[in-house]
Amino acid sequence: IYTRPGTLVHWMLCQPAFMMVGWISYSLYLWHHPIFAFAYSGMPDHANTMGGALSLIALSFGVAYLSWRYIELPFRYGRSGINWLKITPPSISASIFTTTFVLSLLPLSIGILGDRSQGFEKFFIHWRLEPSQKNLYALLDKATNYDYTAQPNDNGACHFRSAKINPAFQKRFTDCAQRHGRALIILGDSHAINLYNALSLADLSPFIVGLSDLGCRPGKDPVEMTNKKTCPHLDFPNFMRDHKTNISQVIFHQSGSHFIKDRYGASDSQNAFEHSTFDPTQISKTKIAQTITYLTEIRTISEQHQTRHIKSADLGVKDQATPQNPNNSAYNIPQIDIMWVGPFPEYRQDPYQALYAPKHHNIHPNSTRIFAALEDRIQKSVIETGHGHIITPNTISPNITSQTIRYLAFQDLAPIPNRILTNNCFLFQDHDHLSQCGEAYLARHIKTNQILLHIPSLRPTPPGSRAISKNKTLSKIPGHTSNL
Repeated sequence: IYTRPGTLVHWMLCQPAFMMVGWISYSLYLWHHPIFAFAYSGMPDHANTMGGALSLIALSFGVAYLSWRYIELPFRYGRSGINWLKITPPSISASIFTTTFVLSLLPLSIGILGDRSQGFEKFFIHWRLEPSQKNLYALLDKATNYDYTAQPNDNGACHFRSAKINPAFQKRFTDCAQRHGRALIILGDSHAINLYNALSLADLSPFIVGLSDLGCRPGKDPVEMTNKKTCPHLDFPNFMRDHKTNISQVIFHQSGSHFIKDRYGASDSQNAFEHSTFDPTQISKTKIAQTITYLTEIRTISEQHQTRHIKSADLGVKDQATPQNPNNSAYNIPQIDIMWVGPFPEYRQDPYQALYAPKHHNIHPNSTRIFAALEDRIQKSVIETGHGHIITPNTISPNITSQTIRYLAFQDLAPIPNRILTNNCFLFQDHDHLSQCGEAYLARHIKTNQILLHIPSLRPTPPGSRAISKNKTLSKIPGHTSNL
């Protein structure tokens, strides 16, 4: 309707420039992808600029024209300029079509066979790998095939994780609260799933709950959240108001790379780790502040909870309570410990490259440096806001106060070694998440770390509930060896 002769659209499409785009469109389709892919791989700094993108577009058009002019046209018309496709007898055309169809089945068959054999994996292992590489390949295969989101630790009782606070979650939580009292809750994004799994393996408490999901963290851009289901941290403040007496500690944890911007302002970008220099201004103070604000909101709910306990206490003249006399029943109230466990240093490399280069057995050197700067910035922000304080193995106090957020560097909880290939375990599942044996590695260190064990039980364990075993051995944690 709009392209019939005499219309503006018809006139525009008949212009030589538009016609040329139509002629070279297939060549353009074929060539633009490898051109852009190789450019982003070999020259990321240039390709990510406006000038770089425009030059790649121009290059794609140029190569497409040359391909159309010197490959496509000669193939179709030959030197005589005759379109042989139009004058070929039907029998020959049918033979050409049949031959082409049969030949097209060859790559299709190879593709199906490759898919069924997982990319000819056995052939690759047998013929392409050295004996030492075969052992490493087995470790990598086990590590990278672990789905930490689909295989959360759930003991069928009161160690469980949920991506949403729904009626089923609330019922299970309430049932466990009646059996075990107060819960340890791990809140955050996909890295909090790793931490929940490790804490569950460490079995510090009979009641451990994970409330975490991929991409769920405070201060996330509204545009990023447009297509995202409701995150548990958004509903948690209301949940906490309704279940304050059944929560002993909230541990928040999230990915550190989302606090780091590359040179173009994108967070969680590999580009930020590929430069030899790092500008501290690439650390987002805004996102750190948003996280502190969120945790302060949770802390405020805890304070309101304590205030109501004190106001509702029936105090006598003789034994009037004071903060200096906490044994008085009015002050003997449950307190909720709010702890932010900082980010762990991320691998930031392709695990399978470890087959060919020993340097990939270690965390990316730039990642180590960047996360050290990030840790310093977070600790300064926590102190500067006045809403938190830093705890270390040497400074931790057994007295919990809900007046501030406690911040604990991840390396003080369970240090991630620079060499991530250790004790027949590849610690990372991908460039930033832990593998199953990596979670077990954390669990062994957490089990022997006294920081979390300094949380006093302010509410008696209900009769009949399972107590924490003081004699529980580390041998029950997968992958444990006597030498940590």
